Amino acid sequence: MRTLPIAVALMPAAVHAHDGHAHGWSFNYVFLLILLAAAWYGFGWRRLWLNGSRRVSQGASHYAGLLVMVIALHSPLAAISAERVSMHMIQHMLLIVVAAPLLVFASPLPVYLWALPEDLRHGFARWRSRSRGTISGWRALTSPGAAWIVHGIALWAWHLPALYEAALRDSLLHDLEHASFFFSALLFWWAAWSTVRRERGAAGVLLMFTTLMHSGLLGALMTFASTPWYGEYVERARGLGLDGLQDQQLAGLLMWVPMGATYLVGGMLIFALWFRELERRSLRRI
Repeated sequence: MRTLPIAVALMPAAVHAHDGHAHGWSFNYVFLLILLAAAWYGFGWRRLWLNGSRRVSQGASHYAGLLVMVIALHSPLAAISAERVSMHMIQHMLLIVVAAPLLVFASPLPVYLWALPEDLRHGFARWRSRSRGTISGWRALTSPGAAWIVHGIALWAWHLPALYEAALRDSLLHDLEHASFFFSALLFWWAAWSTVRRERGAAGVLLMFTTLMHSGLLGALMTFASTPWYGEYVERARGLGLDGLQDQQLAGLLMWVPMGATYLVGGMLIFALWFRELERRSLRRI
């Protein structure tokens, strides 16, 4: 394996223009959807505020998550990610282990509902109380096992060379790739966080640490690969005067260490919250 320090030293090259063109901000339908979500949430948050509910920390977490999405998908990073697999990895990491948990912590669904007209809110509440099958299906989908499988499939499948390179060539497939990472991550973090509320913290800890292990394995395979996985990126890196294999090794290292550290911290946090809840229950029995 070629030396990783050389690959790390290549990172500053990502800020340079490609073929003489500067990388700027981009705006498309995804950006409009993010703006719509921000406005919708703000309207619901204002209504809750006027009704005496204070959600300052959750509101800040929600808007921070949306901001991270904008940076990942519409900043110069998005353009650079088309040339560097390591920058593409950073883009994915922002969606999976930064934006998704921030949005889950914000618990935005009640706020979005409050943005609706009163009749629609009450209608949704009545439908929810009567639709036991839908509720059971949602609980099954957000169970730790289901979330682990969905998130794991998204991580591994999209890193297969055939799918990864196909997404590079097709913008709609690329959007689907990002949507798969983001929504599977939302499901994953939602399921993990829900284990604390459902007093199933052990399942949440297991969810985090097993994901740490298999995502770390994927990162290690990329890091120690002796040949590049993505020929498309090799050609693009060569056009920048960079080594495609070293760039891939850097991408693998980013998935292996910083991304893995996020799952580790998440598991430790869930364990701490679970232990605190067990302690409170023990004290109430005394």
